[in-house]
Amino acid sequence: MRIWILAIGLLLAACAADEAAFGVSDERFIATMVDLRQAAVTAGTDTAQFELLREGVLARHGVSEDELRTYIEMNSGDLNHMAAIWDSIAARLSDPLVE
Repeated sequence: MRIWILAIGLLLAACAADEAAFGVSDERFIATMVDLRQAAVTAGTDTAQFELLREGVLARHGVSEDELRTYIEMNSGDLNHMAAIWDSIAARLSDPLVE
């Protein structure tokens, strides 16, 4: 019985890895988050303007809010990877020439 549980667990882990591989790439996530942050700064406290800018950013990058959330959920177990992603976002926000 334990073998079956282990096999099912490994299969589910493999499926999750495949889903992440076919989801939003690291580069697309980083670029989208940078643009979303810049949209928030541009809009300031005007939530209606931010919603318009947000929709434009998501469309331009070809991603949905759900896909961004899924990316975070799928990668949240790898803290070193996510730290590197957020460092990349911060670097691009502080120096737009960083790619």
